[in-house]
Amino acid sequence: MNEYPQYGPPSALPKKKSAKIFWILGAILVIIIIVAWLSIATLKFDEPEQIEISENNLLGISNSLSLVENQTVVFNLKGREYTFEVYSIEEDLVMIYFKNSSKHGIVGFPIVAGMTQRFDIDKDGDLDIITSLVDVETKTKSFLFKKIEQKIARITLQGIADPECVEETTCSPNWATCEQELQSRLCWKSMKCGGISEKIAGSNFYVARACDMEDDPESTPNLVLECGGDIDCFIGAIEGCNLANLTYDFTFNLYGWEQDHNYYYELQGPVSGNCSLYMRIEDVSGGYDAVTTQTFLDSGMTQSQIDQQEQGINDALQTTVGKDGTCLYSEDKLTQIFSDLKVGTYSSENYGDCTGEIFGS
Repeated sequence: MNEYPQYGPPSALPKKKSAKIFWILGAILVIIIIVAWLSIATLKFDEPEQIEISENNLLGISNSLSLVENQTVVFNLKGREYTFEVYSIEEDLVMIYFKNSSKHGIVGFPIVAGMTQRFDIDKDGDLDIITSLVDVETKTKSFLFKKIEQKIARITLQGIADPECVEETTCSPNWATCEQELQSRLCWKSMKCGGISEKIAGSNFYVARACDMEDDPESTPNLVLECGGDIDCFIGAIEGCNLANLTYDFTFNLYGWEQDHNYYYELQGPVSGNCSLYMRIEDVSGGYDAVTTQTFLDSGMTQSQIDQQEQGINDALQTTVGKDGTCLYSEDKLTQIFSDLKVGTYSSENYGDCTGEIFGS
């Protein structure tokens, strides 16, 4: 007689329980795999947030910002809203743009680590913004076998309060030789704002005095020395800050970016104990050198993408053509700058007491 008519022998019960546990564990494993796959597929950095800076916090305060590509900073200046945007980030090279409320680009320029730029974003003749690139760092996020990277530009942004300006007159220390018992010398007017003097265009004039007032009978006339493309001629004119001009081509390599320049330079005479140097960009363009191009190709970029990036930078550089500015230097500093330029050495630190469109004003 069967002692277990309803359930059968006890040995049969664990088999049904084991099968049920197997299916439950299998389902859990499938769910874990799906969740892991979704996590890997959607691994990304959060969308960058727009940063807002009030005018009070902008003026006179250096705002330290960590920004990623396409991230924007909105600020108000002189009653108008502006946007500062990081367009692209490479190794120690960042392309930045300033835009007004109508979204049209005002100023676009590449900056490198350690470089400081000053901009006149409202085109009123006064410097408005100082920005510098501290460095570029890389942030990494990973999950299982997938890893992504994001470049972060550490940038400072500061507004410049409107300076008080005064007009001043400066004259060359050299008097021309006597003619008809008179001699003359060149003078010009400058506008000094916030400690920076800028020669007023078209303000040259001559003053005359009687020859018997002359202390040095060996004085020479103020003649403009046309040096053409002869940089040695121009360097020779720096001693005594004689009037001279130069049109010069030079190239420098900036972290793998080879940039060609054609500049016009002009010595405009002494100003406040220094020598006034006027400069104007005649042409500028560039491209990545062979090593940098190969590095981009090895990283997975296509030649088309590299060409597109080069075109973007050159389009920004072309917006600077025709811009000019004036700097004040000692004669020794000017001689050093152009002697270095002659042998192909360039440094952004060469620009000190400068103003004008070429410097963003």
